[in-house]
Amino acid sequence: MTQDFPTFVEKLRSLSRIQDTEVIREELEDVRVEDLAEGIQRLSTEEGIAILNRIAPEIAAVELVELPTASARSIVNALPDTTLAHYIDILPMDDAIDLREELGPERFDDLLEVIPKEDALEIRRLLGYPEGTVGRLMTERYLLLNFISSINSTISWPLAPAPLPCFIFMCLRLTARSIERN
Repeated sequence: MTQDFPTFVEKLRSLSRIQDTEVIREELEDVRVEDLAEGIQRLSTEEGIAILNRIAPEIAAVELVELPTASARSIVNALPDTTLAHYIDILPMDDAIDLREELGPERFDDLLEVIPKEDALEIRRLLGYPEGTVGRLMTERYLLLNFISSINSTISWPLAPAPLPCFIFMCLRLTARSIERN
């Protein structure tokens, strides 16, 4: 962070009063997620919501996950269900599950009824695994690459019309010949 933290919090406080979304997004463009979460934590609930409502939803959703439970809980209790359902839908599944603690199981389950069925089913499947286990971190959205895939072809390959969170696993095909070369 290039400025001292109290100055940053005051900057956030003044940005929360600005209605121009583009100005706010430009001002916060280079701020690390962790720093923004720390700053939002120091704001009132209303100021925090004002900031979250004016930054990109993908960033706002991640900010909610980064906030300490007490701060996140006060904000999520004030957000409309449509906004929260959108956040749950765009977050990686394990992060969406983390919001369950802030929302409470009943409200979280109600929000799962609003998001696309495929995503709700995946979240429910992950919730079937005990907390803190690898099962809760699994995803069915991944891209499998082989050794001969070029980085350029991988980056330019259209995964879907909208960006999807995915984990990339490289599968190396080791043949006897490639082992002999090394």
